[in-house]
Amino acid sequence: MIRRLVIPFLVVGCVVVNGLAWQHASSMTTLVDQGAERTGRPESLSTADKIRVLLFGVTIPRPPPRYAASEFGLRTEGYVIDGPLGPLELLRVGTGSQVVVLVHGYASERTDTFPTARRLVDLGFTVVAPNLRGAGASEGDRTSLGWHEAEDVAAVVRWVGDTLGDREPILYGFSMGGAAVLGAVARARAPAEAVVTECTFDRLPHTIGHRFAAMGLPRRGLSDLMLFWGGLQQGFDAWRVAPVVDASRVTVPTLVVGGELDRRVLPSETRALAGALGEHGQLAIVEGMGHAQLARSQPDTWDRVVAPFLRPFLRSAGSAAR
Repeated sequence: MIRRLVIPFLVVGCVVVNGLAWQHASSMTTLVDQGAERTGRPESLSTADKIRVLLFGVTIPRPPPRYAASEFGLRTEGYVIDGPLGPLELLRVGTGSQVVVLVHGYASERTDTFPTARRLVDLGFTVVAPNLRGAGASEGDRTSLGWHEAEDVAAVVRWVGDTLGDREPILYGFSMGGAAVLGAVARARAPAEAVVTECTFDRLPHTIGHRFAAMGLPRRGLSDLMLFWGGLQQGFDAWRVAPVVDASRVTVPTLVVGGELDRRVLPSETRALAGALGEHGQLAIVEGMGHAQLARSQPDTWDRVVAPFLRPFLRSAGSAAR
């Protein structure tokens, strides 16, 4: 009698838990129409909001432009190029002979990188900032959290070489953008002269686990099921989304920047990412910084940490593109 009751209970429980995991995976990787209210950061949610998110998942609208170029004194040119899925939007800023491809993070878009772009242009670089798939008017409404986005970055690098004549641009990515940048170099064979990553996770299961912990939930279990279903939905193995593995195949100078107070990417994970680069890696753990762009949160520190790394790569206007 007990067995007859337990088995159906276990079956129903398994179906419910996997259904929740499927819904969470879908909501986290699918960008809905602009105008929907975005779910707040886990730390800011009330108990009722957390229960609602647990039952129905998060809401991530296709991100609208955050900044106007005029707010930073920037003049931009817009382009649309062919990407792996279809059109990809780009902004070009500056007139330097050396290009920095500047890549935004998860559920973000290209204007969100303007604080960093302003400082790069001031140094003498040209910045090319793409909207990855699902952002702005770029094709798609899904994200693979850096895996397929590596192909988007590689397409931008090819365009920079063909159109702007810089065959080895510098690649610079924040959070998921850093994962896409490392993947572009390691897996898509995109040529780069140097790389900068900020607040980039070492392995996708780690950063997803941190998000669950911020909700007061166990780091393992439901998060593992979510990774499984999310990978199935988006066509990738979530456990292979590992920038720390991609980093081990990168052989150009790379600066890895992390925040001492970052709860999405722990300092130990940032150190692991830098360590995987071996002699090619440089590490900067910034005191007092959380999961944020350094140029926005601590611009003076950016001038002390990132600018000295980048200056040696500046080329004169008359020098030949590589």
